[in-house]
Amino acid sequence: MRHKTTNSGLLPNPPSGGIFVDFQPFSKEFQVPDYRFRQVVDSLQQGSEYFEDLNKLPNELRGKLVDRFGGSPLPLKPAFIHSAELVDKVVFETKSNAKIETVLIASPNP
Repeated sequence: MRHKTTNSGLLPNPPSGGIFVDFQPFSKEFQVPDYRFRQVVDSLQQGSEYFEDLNKLPNELRGKLVDRFGGSPLPLKPAFIHSAELVDKVVFETKSNAKIETVLIASPNP
């Protein structure tokens, strides 16, 4: 069975929070076509971290996104990374400067 695609280009259930909530009012204000939202999401899912890296978007739109939302749409940025033989530790920082620590412990090969 084939699914029909809509012309809106918007995700059926966009993530809550962050720029995704504000993108639709932003796109209306600047008359950004709906398919640009999908391009932003696709680029983020492919590993882009900064609006300036979203090469599918016109330079002017990338500039407006930076002006409105800051350099990155991601809510976290790595503040500290430490790796050892079996442990990787990353401290993330939120836009409000809160810190979140994560630790990955690998099990040694038997």
